[in-house]
Amino acid sequence: MKLRHLMFFLLLVAFAASGCIFSPDEGDDTGNEQPPPTCETAETADEVMTVFREVYAGRQLDCYRKLLSKEYVFVKKDGTYDNFDTEMVIANKMFNGIAGESDYIISDITIDVLDPQGVWQDTPANDPDFGGFPESQFRPYEVHMEFLISGHNLTLIVTGTVVFYVMDEGTDSPDFKILGQRDLTIGN
Repeated sequence: MKLRHLMFFLLLVAFAASGCIFSPDEGDDTGNEQPPPTCETAETADEVMTVFREVYAGRQLDCYRKLLSKEYVFVKKDGTYDNFDTEMVIANKMFNGIAGESDYIISDITIDVLDPQGVWQDTPANDPDFGGFPESQFRPYEVHMEFLISGHNLTLIVTGTVVFYVMDEGTDSPDFKILGQRDLTIGN
């Protein structure tokens, strides 16, 4: 009988020391966390657009911030501008589920079409918005983007032409950045 009590006591101590078999170890990763994105450096104008598609649709704010030039300008259809700082405020809301205009929260972004039209060309000196950047290039792209609104049966669609301006800002090796965009899309 003593042996039985001793065996029961040892099993009880062993079980208590091991903890619950279903609880993870302290500091154990559950596997649900995504590793931080690796922000790619674009070595060509075409690569900057590939990276743009990935980080914008992937809602990777830090990579998007690194992809844009500090001189970034978004030229709206009405001729007004958003600068780098304003673009980061907007992107933060879109990428991180924060209510923006009309209290919409974007839950997903898809880029179905990002098709180049023509070839990259040097930005002319008389370009009203980007002519002061002699090393920049521009190229129109046909775009179709969808922004899924959380909690609503609503998708905002951006379709039409956007002119992208890029520039190599690297010193020792190529590092292309998006200098700006000119919105020529359809609708408001």
